[in-house]
Amino acid sequence: MAVLNSSQFIGRARSTAKSRSHTSRLVREQVPSRISSALLPLLEEIENLTVRIHEYDKQIEELATTKYPRTELMRQIRGVGVVTILAFALTIDDPNRFSSESRSKELLWLAAEVG
Repeated sequence: MAVLNSSQFIGRARSTAKSRSHTSRLVREQVPSRISSALLPLLEEIENLTVRIHEYDKQIEELATTKYPRTELMRQIRGVGVVTILAFALTIDDPNRFSSESRSKELLWLAAEVG
């Protein structure tokens, strides 16, 4: 049960870089000694992957900002991530190439079914 509680604790407390090291220390202290040799390397790997994911998220955000400035307005939509917005923008490419809004919707539905 302590392992389950520890893994749930990790998931909830990973919001900032500062809290990661604090969370990591707290979780490591809660891991039972009889399974620590198996679990601690996994926790370390989760920490490493989390750091890499945050780095990739920053790179994607920078890409959207610098190379695809037309995504700026769409990035203001709450609940829609930058990956989704970039996929949309890159699928549509030039919105002026469509004769109507319904034609662009048809392309999106087709892309969703194929992808």
